[in-house]
Amino acid sequence: MIVRERQRECYEKEIYSPLVVDVLPSSEQGEAARRWKELEQRTNNTGLTNSWTWIKTWLDYHAPLLTYSFIFAQQDERIVGAALVVQALYKRKGMPIARIHLGTGKYVEYNRLLVVPEYLDSFARELVKTVQRQFRWSELHLDGFVPEHANALLEAGRNAGLLFQVEARKSPIFDFQKASDDGYQDVLSALGKNTRYHLRRSSRLFEETFGQLTVEWAETSEQAKAMLKELIDLHQARWMRVKNQTGAFDKEHLKAYFAGMIDTLKLWPHGFLIVCRVKAGEKTLGCLYHYVEDGHILFTKGGIAQFDDAKMKPGLIAHVACMEECWKRGLAEEQHGHMDLLKYDFLAGDEPYKDSLTNTQDSLVWATAERGFLLWLMRKVRLIKNVLKR
Repeated sequence: MIVRERQRECYEKEIYSPLVVDVLPSSEQGEAARRWKELEQRTNNTGLTNSWTWIKTWLDYHAPLLTYSFIFAQQDERIVGAALVVQALYKRKGMPIARIHLGTGKYVEYNRLLVVPEYLDSFARELVKTVQRQFRWSELHLDGFVPEHANALLEAGRNAGLLFQVEARKSPIFDFQKASDDGYQDVLSALGKNTRYHLRRSSRLFEETFGQLTVEWAETSEQAKAMLKELIDLHQARWMRVKNQTGAFDKEHLKAYFAGMIDTLKLWPHGFLIVCRVKAGEKTLGCLYHYVEDGHILFTKGGIAQFDDAKMKPGLIAHVACMEECWKRGLAEEQHGHMDLLKYDFLAGDEPYKDSLTNTQDSLVWATAERGFLLWLMRKVRLIKNVLKR
């Protein structure tokens, strides 16, 4: 009984004693890498967006465009928490605004801190206080955070006097296990009646016009990069035609970044990427690029062909064909004792097609805190203009 009581006292002392926070500038990236990898090993981290592999590759392509630092928290000389702090300037109404993102921000969702679980709340408090006191900013952004980590950061912000504007967005998912438990053996049969009708009609039209539907699964980095190149061409063409905008690949460093991820993250099942192309005969219908985090497929970028016939739905066909292939390959890997593919996530967004192809959903959190006279003044001007318009 005495031994157990002493163990409890030691545990409480460890958890509740203050954390020591250290800020490393970008010039000390080597030391940051050592600490980050050490913490990953200690926590048995299975996350993607908080892994050093992800952070390092992202910085390799974006570092020249921004300023960044690393924040570490220690207790008794042990690293218990780590975060990337990214600083950038943007213009609002012609005025430069200093913005901070925790993590790699808008480039990915399911963001989270790297932290020993029992230190999440205490690390979030120290992280927010450090950002508040040691960094110059007008906006602080949380982008697509998982709810548990978002809630810890939001609570820390409230305790520090920060007022966050919070938006929770649904992330539609097709859960393979749920479909199986519901008695379905493939993706198509698990979808709604109207969706199945449109998919079958569209499949028939494509096969009658171009030939048999097939899925090409990238097995090598060369194949994946070739598919990515076609994806970019299709993506840019669609955006120019539909929205008269340049799309997500309008800068060369972004094209290089997604290609670089193929080399760094590697292809599933030995890595964290899935790239596939869906064709009808020799005609490409769509190319899809996904990250994989612990069996969780995250659809990230797509390039979809355009057809004048509205009955032809290349996007729906491409996704369902890829989803079917993921389910089949995931089951095969599970039988060999490897990581299964558990669910196909379309990420946040209100596009109707996402709801039509999914059977469940997660929730992700975006939040922004503002401070400073400039933003306060801009808000007041906006309010006055709105009043005068009435």
